[in-house]
Amino acid sequence: MIPFSPAADVNPPKEATRREIRVLSPDEAMCFLSYAAEDRYYSLFNLALSKGLRPEEYLGLLWDNVDLSAGVLHVRTTMVRRRGGGWYFGEPKSESRRRTLTLSASTVRALVEHRRKQAEQRLRLGGNYENNGLVFATSTGSPIEISNPGTRHFKPLTKRAELPGHFTLYSLRHSFVTLSLLSGVDPKTVSEEAGHSSVSFTLDVDAHVLPDMRQSAAEKLEKMLFARVDTPEAHIAFIG
Repeated sequence: MIPFSPAADVNPPKEATRREIRVLSPDEAMCFLSYAAEDRYYSLFNLALSKGLRPEEYLGLLWDNVDLSAGVLHVRTTMVRRRGGGWYFGEPKSESRRRTLTLSASTVRALVEHRRKQAEQRLRLGGNYENNGLVFATSTGSPIEISNPGTRHFKPLTKRAELPGHFTLYSLRHSFVTLSLLSGVDPKTVSEEAGHSSVSFTLDVDAHVLPDMRQSAAEKLEKMLFARVDTPEAHIAFIG
């Protein structure tokens, strides 16, 4: 009906390229935590790395949703910033993001110490303290801007620890996923803890392969395929 194709001059979309996300190795993670131990945001860094919370999740975390005696944390609120200023408590965007997490002993200790210091600050300021019930807040109780722990604390700490400069605050969340898988936690559990919609998303996006994982995979395959092949008994049986 027409002498030419309407799509002839259309440029097809370029194939999507995935930005490589760097994660901390086990040694790098331990090194970072050791340097961060005396930092004001140590408990925040500890929680982000050990539980994989998103920035909006730990910045919107309420003490009402943390049970330190039971070692449990409930992700029920998020911090939402309004364009032009202001903020409000939002809800997780999906049911998979609403989750209950079991805290490690070291994370509980860090949060207990953090709550003690926060209580002292609140008593000092009295009525000048803006009590929003936040786990992580400024010295006056107001919500934290993400650039504060990220640019002013995380980056200087990684520099002092002589870690690569490409790490960002969000690297702690991605590192949680990879290091959990590396330590032997099953993908289903890791996916649920990270608040992902599916296991396939966890493995496809956040499970960045570390050299240790490649080495471990090679050794496991070696053991599976060749454990009996290279023994004297195997050679005798083969010759016979």
